[in-house]
Formats: sequence, C-alpha cells, structure tokens
Amino acid sequence: MQDVGKNKFKRIQIILISITTVIFVILFIWLLSIKPVLKLDTETIMVEVGGEYSKPNVIAKYLGIDISGNVSETGSVDTTKLGEYLVTYKVKKGISEVSKTVKVVVKDEQKPTLTLNGSENIDMCDVNEYEEEGYTALDNYDGDITDKVQIIKEKDKILYKIEDSSSNVSVAVRNFKSCNETEKRSNESEFSITLNGSETLYVPIGTEYIEHGATAYDEFDKNVEVNIS
Repeated sequence: MQDVGKNKFKRIQIILISITTVIFVILFIWLLSIKPVLKLDTETIMVEVGGEYSKPNVIAKYLGIDISGNVSETGSVDTTKLGEYLVTYKVKKGISEVSKTVKVVVKDEQKPTLTLNGSENIDMCDVNEYEEEGYTALDNYDGDITDKVQIIKEKDKILYKIEDSSSNVSVAVRNFKSCNETEKRSNESEFSITLNGSETLYVPIGTEYIEHGATAYDEFDKNVEVNIS
C-alpha cells in the first residue's frame, strides 16, 4: 500500500511539474512576444528652408516601463535643400520590434523681395514714354532672380511680377498720372485773366489806342498765353 501511495504521489508531482513548466514556457513566450509601445507626438514636420529642424518627442514603453533610451534613429534632414525626408525610429524588446516613420517636409513659402528703383508714382501721362529706372528681385532660396521679372504695361501703370521656384509670387506697381486725370484736373482748376491797367480806357479822338496787355493764370498749367483780338 505504501508503494502504491508513493507512486501516486510521484505521478502527482510529475503532473504538477509538467503543468508548471508548460505555464512557465507559455508565460515566457508571451512575455517575449509582447510588443513595446512607441509613440511620436507628430508624423509630419514642416520646416521652412534654411530654418531649424526640431525632432519629434519620442516615448517608448514596455510593460509600463519607460525604455525611450533604447530607441534608435535612422535618416537625416538637410534644411538647406527643398524636399521630403524620412526619419525612422525603432525600439526592440525581446523578439518584438516596433518602428515609426516621420516625414519632414522642407518647404519655401517666403515671397521674393521686389524693389523698384526711383519713384512708384510718376507724373507722366503715357506709360510708353517712361524710361525704366530699374528694379531688383531677390529670393531667400533662388538668390538674385531679377532677370525673371515680368513687366506688364497697362493704361496708367506698369506691373512688375516675379515668381520663384516654389511658386511664391511678388508684385510691384508703378503708377502713372492718366490722361483723363490730367484733363479733369485742368478743367477743375482755378483759371483767371488779369488786365494790365484799367478795364475802362478813354482815348482822345484821332489818337492811337495802346494795348496794355493781360496775363492769365491756371492752377494746373500755371502761366498761360493770352490771345488778344
């Protein structure tokens, strides 16, 4: 009877050990297969060309434990050149690896600087008679693009338009006094004629009349010629 009891106890021990071993193996495999958690605060970063690239905030955890120090980074960003760059962050724990990629876009949204030489308001009626005083166009990325300036002449103004390689557009205007405006100003200006001498003259019979003359003044045209008849 004792041998039977001992054998039964041994069988129970073996079964318990086997169950414990299976549970341990399953638990071990489960722990190895658990993936770490990798979080980024953004997936797309926009950077102005020539600006500074700021890396995203990266947090990695495994079973609630912070393992951000184990995160590796691959890829680079050149902020002096336009384009899209990919930066990948990876973290590995056990047999599991997690990765996430950030897209960095280096863009140019700054308009070119378009400067006109001389005055922007010209006291001239006909734009075609104007002798161009010049202009300059400078861009933060393309450099000097003065030779790409488009000139558009309209009735009373000249438009200067420049577009850089990133489709940023700047426009400058040189305004001219229109012909209609000139006529309007002339018609509305104060006009006066002043006689030299008295308005009433007494000339003895048989003597020659001597014209004393007159002067005329216009607010717009200033002194004008007087016709006497």
